[in-house]
Amino acid sequence: MVIIENYCLLCNQPLAIAAHGICGFCERGLPEMPPVCRRCGLPLVTPEPECGRCLQSPPPWQSLLAVTGYQPPLAALVHRLKYSGQTHIARALARLLLRRVLAAYRAGECPKPDLLLSVPLYRYRQ
Repeated sequence: MVIIENYCLLCNQPLAIAAHGICGFCERGLPEMPPVCRRCGLPLVTPEPECGRCLQSPPPWQSLLAVTGYQPPLAALVHRLKYSGQTHIARALARLLLRRVLAAYRAGECPKPDLLLSVPLYRYRQ
């Protein structure tokens, strides 16, 4: 059975489109990503798009994207999804990530992805 939230997962206000999971007001209020290396995601201290470590020894992937840093309010949703079995949250988080990927692709920040990958928990942490 699929449960579709009728209220925003963050502010509990009614949603115009239940499948979105997060209202437009909360989505616009998410913290912006600080400048990070496009390859590894570590914070940058220079205006260059990649950190020194990735320039010297690049990882095997071309780019890494995130909606925001692992901080409130999304950190709480990730925690609920991973540790409380609230799998209905996955759709809202996936939608946010898809919107981020599409925006980055359209802005020329990254190539069209070959693969989007979620990393599961270790069995003993589930």
